Amino acid sequence: TDFSPSNHSITFVGDAHINTSSSVFGGSSLKLDGTGDYLTVPDHTDFDWESNFSIDMWVYPTANTVSGDALWSHADASSDGIYVRANSQSGTSWKYAFRAKTSGSNNWEFTTTNYAVPEGQWSHIAVSRSGNTVYMFVNGVAEGSSAVTSTVGDFTNTVEVGHSSNFGGLPLDGYLDEFRISMGIARWTSAFTPPTR
Repeated sequence: TDFSPSNHSITFVGDAHINTSSSVFGGSSLKLDGTGDYLTVPDHTDFDWESNFSIDMWVYPTANTVSGDALWSHADASSDGIYVRANSQSGTSWKYAFRAKTSGSNNWEFTTTNYAVPEGQWSHIAVSRSGNTVYMFVNGVAEGSSAVTSTVGDFTNTVEVGHSSNFGGLPLDGYLDEFRISMGIARWTSAFTPPTR
């Protein structure tokens, strides 16, 4: 369910479903099995990445996670877009990369460095834009920032959760909980305590 005033339509693709096996809050979460399961939300003028925004969620990667697994994306058919995906592995932990890409260039990008996201447990991941800087956090720890030096355009394809079809799919194997897009506000620009409810 989309709880925003815009009431965006959410479509479950493949075997994506609400599951009670694991969650952070509320007793259930989104379960994806890494084989084409994800959510889609139609493109909308609400999704204007040239203004302040925050995107946060809880993720529980499974032991079957593979390099490239996407947490979310908003992209065009040309493979230009904005997204967060698994980037590199160290043992059973993953580092995630945030990228905003247009015309073959990674306009804003960085990879988590200090904190690797472990498989088999919940971690909070957040990205926020404040003015001309984009920040990324893992469990409230500031992981990196990037200066916004160019526009990334108006992407017109669907927003995808747990997938990025414009970058080859990158289906997530695991759980997602409390996925939230907040437009017009940078919720975090420095270290914080992840939400407790």
